[in-house]
Order: sequence, then structure tokens, then C-alpha cells
Amino acid sequence: MRFDVVAAGHKLMMLGWGVLAFVVVVGGLLLLLDTVPNWFARRADRRLAAASATTAPATASAIPAASAGRRRRFRRGEAVFAVFFLLPAVLLLFIGLVVPTIRTIVLSLMDGQSERWVGFDNYVWMFSQDESLLVLRNTLIWVILVPLLATSVGLIYAVLVDRARFESLAKALIFMPTAISFVGAGIIWKFVYAYRSAEQEQIGLL
Repeated sequence: MRFDVVAAGHKLMMLGWGVLAFVVVVGGLLLLLDTVPNWFARRADRRLAAASATTAPATASAIPAASAGRRRRFRRGEAVFAVFFLLPAVLLLFIGLVVPTIRTIVLSLMDGQSERWVGFDNYVWMFSQDESLLVLRNTLIWVILVPLLATSVGLIYAVLVDRARFESLAKALIFMPTAISFVGAGIIWKFVYAYRSAEQEQIGLL
């Protein structure tokens, strides 16, 4: 099946606009993150220099009050810096996770054409299908077992690598994939995906 560029032109254009918008948003946020804190720091330095040049504490009792004021201004500056550092991540999480989640929930309460509200009918239908229940069961098993096994294997390897009896073997197993050349890996996968007709001897795994 050939890829029709003309038929998919609209989708490609939308994809291009999406990539461009992402680059612009991320680039703008990074630019703000780089310039705004410096601008606030320079502004604070100018204010401090102006205050030092024009006024001086008249008595010793005014020094603690001035120090407390500087500490409050410093805390406010730190809060502003924290907001600007967190804003890009929060904005990207909101666009990439929160908005799609809300949209998915809303669409799940509508019909197949997303034109009419059907309430929880879609969920009732889903939980009444054997295939859906099988998928949910497999997903639940995957969510429970995979993190458990991955964490267990990681802890076992950490114990073996850290001055254990099988330290050399564990390190060899860890670094062995990096020792296999790309050429050798390519030849192996070539045999894995090797296709032969039914009357010939099969050597591929798929």
C-alpha cells in the first residue's frame, strides 16, 4: 500500500503546525526562563545600589529593620524565581496530560460521533463485553507485575554488583549488550525476520 501524500496533505500540514507551535511555546518558555530571572536580579541590584547611595541608616536601631526588609524582598524574589522555573513544566503537563484527560472523559460520555450525550452507556457496554474484561484484567496484571519484577530484578542486580560473590558475572551480564556490535545485531535480526516460503526450511522466528 503506497502512501498518498496528496490525500494526507491536510494531516501533514496539521502535524507541521503542531510541531511548530510546540517549538514556539517551548522556545518562548525557555527564553523567559533565561531572561526574566536575570532581569529581576538586575532590577534588585539597581534598587539596592540606589538605596545605598541615597540613604543610610541614621541610627543603629534602623539596621535590623533594613535587614528584615531586605530579607523579605529576597524571599519574594526567590518565590518569583520558583514560579518561573516551575511554570514551563506545569504548563506542559497541563497541555499534555490534564487537557487530554478531561477531553477523553467528556468524549467517553458521548456517542460514537461525539454529538449526543449518552451518559455512562459506553461504560456499561464496555464492562459487559468479555473482550474488554480480558483487556482490563491483562492491564491490571501488567501494571502490578511489571513494576514489581523490574524493581526486584534491579535490587537483585544492585546487590550482586556491590561486592557480592557473583559480582563479575553480574557486571558481565549488565555490560554485555554494549559489547555486541551493531553489525552482529543487524545480522541476528536479519535471520529473525528472514522470510521463506512454506516448502522451504524456516530459520526465522517470526
